[in-house]
Amino acid sequence: GISAGINIANTAELVQKSGCLIIASGGVRSKEDVLQARRIGCAGLVIGRALYEGTLSLKELYHLGGET
Repeated sequence: GISAGINIANTAELVQKSGCLIIASGGVRSKEDVLQARRIGCAGLVIGRALYEGTLSLKELYHLGGET
């Protein structure tokens, strides 16, 4: 990913129209990206560079818990 944020509009459309469980991948850069993916109904999210570069931590993700 290039850490440009998740393409929320297209991913939301895919979630709504596909009837499948969607795991988004690429562009995650912040806690807000994770929350947006949850809000649009993503079943999961692949987070790579943000963890590697330290813009997100596993501890921070764990503490998201029930936030929406």
